[in-house]
Order: sequence, then C-alpha cells, then structure tokens
Amino acid sequence: MKNQKCLQIRLSSEDYERIRNKAQARGYKTLSSFMRHLALERDLLFEQKFDEIYGIIVKKLKSADKINVSQEMKLH
Repeated sequence: MKNQKCLQIRLSSEDYERIRNKAQARGYKTLSSFMRHLALERDLLFEQKFDEIYGIIVKKLKSADKINVSQEMKLH
C-alpha cells in the first residue's frame, strides 16, 4: 500500500541527530520507517501479547469449569 499521509514534527538539532543515529544503528534505511516502527510496532506487540494472555485465561477458565462440572456430577 502506498503511503499517502504525511506527519511532521519539530525537533531540536540534537534530538534529530539522536533519532537519526538510532535509526542507522538499527539498520533502518529511512527515518520514516524507523519512526513508523516506533509508533506502531509497540501497539502490535501489545495486542499480540494481550491476545496470548487472553487465550491462556480462557483455557484456564474452561478447564476450571470442567473440573467443577465433574465434581458436581460426583456429588449427585
């Protein structure tokens, strides 16, 4: 997908150099790709981790329900 929107920010010369150096050190070809990664990747990682934890909780709850049903059947 072609990028169609532009986002501009104002930085001091020092901040610009720090960002540029970090981008180069991490192998990014452009500042835009580095900034996109910083802005969006963390959200994606959070969403993936949240989904993983949610899945674990659902499995545990289903397992607990099976145990409760099994125990109730033994009582009757």
